Parts: sequence; C-alpha cells; structure tokens
Amino acid sequence: MRFMKITLSKRHRVISFLLSAIILFTSVDSTAYATESDQTHTVSVEIEANQFCDNLRDNTIVDDNNSEENGNYGVETSDMDDDKSEEPEEMALEDDIEEDVPENEASKSKESGNAESDVDDSTIDDIETDGIFSDELGILSAKNPELLGATNYHGTWGGLTWTLDSEGTLIISGEGEMDEYRGNNQGWRQYERSIKSVIINEGVTSIGSGAFSGCIFLSSVVLPESITYIDSAFYECARLKTAGPVGGDYNVKFAWKSEIPNGAFWFPDLSSVIIPETVTCMGESAFRTNGCLYTAGPIGGDYNIQFGWKTVIPDNAFSGCGDLVSVTIPEEITSLGDAAFSGCSSLTTLTIPESVTSIGDKAFRDCNNLTSVVIPEGVTSIGDYAFCGCSNLTSVVIPESVTSIGDYAFCRCSNLTTVVIPESVTSIGDYAFYGCSNLASVVIPESVTSIGCI
Repeated sequence: MRFMKITLSKRHRVISFLLSAIILFTSVDSTAYATESDQTHTVSVEIEANQFCDNLRDNTIVDDNNSEENGNYGVETSDMDDDKSEEPEEMALEDDIEEDVPENEASKSKESGNAESDVDDSTIDDIETDGIFSDELGILSAKNPELLGATNYHGTWGGLTWTLDSEGTLIISGEGEMDEYRGNNQGWRQYERSIKSVIINEGVTSIGSGAFSGCIFLSSVVLPESITYIDSAFYECARLKTAGPVGGDYNVKFAWKSEIPNGAFWFPDLSSVIIPETVTCMGESAFRTNGCLYTAGPIGGDYNIQFGWKTVIPDNAFSGCGDLVSVTIPEEITSLGDAAFSGCSSLTTLTIPESVTSIGDKAFRDCNNLTSVVIPEGVTSIGDYAFCGCSNLTSVVIPESVTSIGDYAFCRCSNLTTVVIPESVTSIGDYAFYGCSNLASVVIPESVTSIGCI
C-alpha cells in the first residue's frame, strides 16, 4: 500500500499555531475563572478544535502531481508496508522539525584539544582548562573532566614542537630559534601555571622574550649546549634560584661546556650560580641585571657566583651584573679578560692579585661606584677603555711594570684627582684621560715615546 509523507504549508502551519494558542488561552482562563458548566463548554471547544486540525491535515495529503497546485512544496512519497498505515503523518512532522535545526548543532559534543589519550588530536588552543596545578597535590585541574585522563598536550611554537604531560613537564624540541611571546596566548603559555619543569632539547638555539614569564610554579629548567642566546624569558619564575652544570642539584641545569651564551643567567631571582673551569668564554651580558647576585669568588667559597677559573677571568665574565658588590680574584689568575667586569655598577672595591699581568679592554668600564684601584706589580698593559666611565674613581696607582696605557683608558673618570705615570710607560693612547674634569695635572715621564690625542 502506498502512503505519502505530510508537510503542512506555511498557511496551514499559521492556522494550526493560532488554534493552539486559542485552546491554551481558553484552558487557562477557564481554570481560573469559569464555572463548572463553562469548563464543560471549553472541553467541547477543544474537541472541536482538535477535530478541525485533524481535518485540516487530512485535506493536505497530496501526491507528486498536485503538490505544487496546493502550495505544498517538497512533499515526499514513499512505499510502506500495510501494517504501518497509521505512521505517515507522524513521520512528516518529524521531518519538519529536523528542517528547522541547524546542521552544526549535532556536532556540539565533539572533543577539542591535543591530548594524546582520550582526547581528540585537534589544536591545543581549543582545550578549555584552568591549567592550574595544585601545589600540594601536583595534579592538573581542568574544566573538561575528560582531559584529566590525558597523557599530554602538545603543539607548536614557531618552528618548534612541544609536549606538556600531566606531571607538569614541558619538553621542547626542534631546530632553530624560539619565538618571543607576543601576548596572544600561544603555545604552552595558556598552561603557564601547570608547568613545573622545562626540558629544552638539543637543536634549539635561543629562548625568546617572555617565553616562560608567569610560570610561577616552574622550579626546574634544563638548557642544551645549542642555546646561544636567552632573552628576558623567565620573569616571575621565582622558584629558579640556583644554576649549574647538568648533573648537579640545581633549579637551572645547563649543558654548556666551553662557552656560556648571552643572557644565560637572566633569571631575576637567581641567587647562586656555579661556573665550571671548562668555561673559557662568557657571552656579553651573561648575567644582565640581577637582584640577587652580590658576591663572586672561587668554587667552594661563600659566594653567590662561584667560578672554577684558574688562570684567566674570561671576556665578559661578569658583564652587566649590576648588583655585584665584591669580587675575590684567586692568586693564580694572570689575566682579566675584555669587559670582564664591565657594567658592574654596584662594585665598590676590588683587589687585583699580584699574579695578574694584563687588564683587558673595557675590563672595568662603567663601574661607576668603584672608588679606588691598586694595579699590582706585574701588570704590563692597561687595555683600551679599561676604566672608562668609572665616575667615582678618585685615585689610581700604576706600577713600574706597566709599559702601555690604552686609548680612553681613564676616559670620563670625572672624580679622578691624581694619577702618577711611572717611568716604565712608553706609550699612552688617544684620549687616555679625556673627560677627567677634576684632574688638575698629569706628569708624563721622559720614557714615553708615543702619545695620542689629549
């Protein structure tokens, strides 16, 4: 037997809606105010209205040939069994309901996020989570409870890849530079309070500005030898207090063997650093400005910065360490490298041992709180800009062993009042005492055979 699905025209739907409204209004009104006889009359009205709706539906059953003539577009017919002869009308009404539901509503239950287990492998930016570790319990708290069973989350940061597991360990891999954080909640930064430890694999060459700022529970970082530059990446990481080579018990472990890169120890709350003897070169401003590193000396002593250097303080050794107040230089040191203490603006006193024979270029440049310096016997040369900008330096003793004073060696030492140049000196560079406004006179010995611009 052949039946047809029913689709009410817009006109009939309006009529049906109005009748339903009249019935509802009459029912409510009769319940509140009507007498018993009136309520009986209302029931009869409802029965008549329902019969009218049934008749209306019966009159709208059409076939394919006359559907357009009756204004019922989209009416479908189908073959059905005889025992389902009472079902076509109900099916048609269900079809009407489905037509009014947007297609994308059915997909609301799909998971988002990049968890490797029990969670869809879509972008991590879609995961809804507080991303906060309980400091006592060490577990991840998430808005979506299904994420709690995930093994880890992952994504990309520029050309690098990363994973964050449920224990709070962030592992970063790839080749090349790490982009700076641009404030658009990218990568692992959306889980910054879930991160407890960071492992950066070999191949990553730099750490961008702000990359880990705000990771207040971060207490362990492992840095590979491939890192050549670190920007201001660890602000607000107050638990990173100690640093030293891999294998030791430090908050920051580094794999650098011979060269420590620029900005290596730019950790605002760092109070202890161990530098092994194998390091022969320090990057410019390896320490930058740091508020907790006040003293420096050989390993084993009670110093904030402990170093293992035996013969040479390398170039840029403490460059930019603005809060360094005092330095103990071991007796066996023979050379102070270029810019070794440049920018140590809080350095007030310094004893250079008798073993030192050379002071490099810019060795004490802009140490503007240094008040006096005794250069020991044995030093043969004072490099270019060696004490330039030491504005509070009042006196300098130059020994008989010195043979040359470099360009701008004491430039802008505005409080320098006396200086004695020994007979051993044979050359004085350009502007060696330029800007020394309180220096009344300088006696140049007859031994000097070369002198630059005054």
